[in-house]
Amino acid sequence: MRQEVGRRVQITPGEVQRYFEAHKQEYAQPESVHLSEILVSAAPAVAPAIPESPRLSIPRFWRRQSQGDDIEARLHAGGDFSQLAKNFSDGPTAARAATWPVPARQSG
Repeated sequence: MRQEVGRRVQITPGEVQRYFEAHKQEYAQPESVHLSEILVSAAPAVAPAIPESPRLSIPRFWRRQSQGDDIEARLHAGGDFSQLAKNFSDGPTAARAATWPVPARQSG
């Protein structure tokens, strides 16, 4: 049906532009920002069950950096940001896929 109708209807770029100009308000959206994060804190939220051995001392900072590097690698490999944020972020926004509500900029 689309092909049959499409053969009969001819719309020029000028008509499209005029339609858009006449209906511009229908396409207007308020300015918005979508901000997301994955926070990997330097210290784990829960202390490890096994005490750190002085002989195997890997500072927590480096372990957490390694976790951050792993998350970044997963993102570059096509991992879903929202799911990774829910699973690994230590931030207060983790439960909602690490999305911050950002209000639109006020004019004036």
